[in-house]
This record gives sequence, C-alpha cells and structure tokens, in this order.
Amino acid sequence: MVVKYTRVNHDRGSRIWMVQSLTLAFTWLALAVLAASAAGIAAAVVIHGKFADLQKETSVGRMVVADRVATHGMHPG
Repeated sequence: MVVKYTRVNHDRGSRIWMVQSLTLAFTWLALAVLAASAAGIAAAVVIHGKFADLQKETSVGRMVVADRVATHGMHPG
C-alpha cells in the first residue's frame, strides 16, 4: 500500500490566521476549564457547609436524645 503525502501550500497570511484561531480556541478551552473548576470548587464549598450544618444539628440532636434518655429513661415521652 502506497501512501502519498500531499503538501498543501498555504500562504503566510492563512498560516498566521490558523495559528491565531488555534490559539484563540485553546484560550477559550482553558477559560472554560477554569470556570468549570471554579464552579466545582464553589459547589463543593456550599455542599460542605450544608453538611457541616447538618452534622452540627445531628450532634446537637444526639446530645438532646442522650440527655432525655439519661433523665427520663428509655420510655417514650
């Protein structure tokens, strides 16, 4: 099997335009990745904060239940 490589002759202007468009595409890609990671970090911070609040509420609830059990015994009420 013979593979022929053909060389396309671009003039200098189209080569510069191609490099600029590739640079612009990679710049936008990098910005998109940066924005996505920033959004992910922000979401993680918010979720972590909500879990921390929930954990506080749960531990306070456990202390209240433990106090009630210690005071009133295991019977309901």
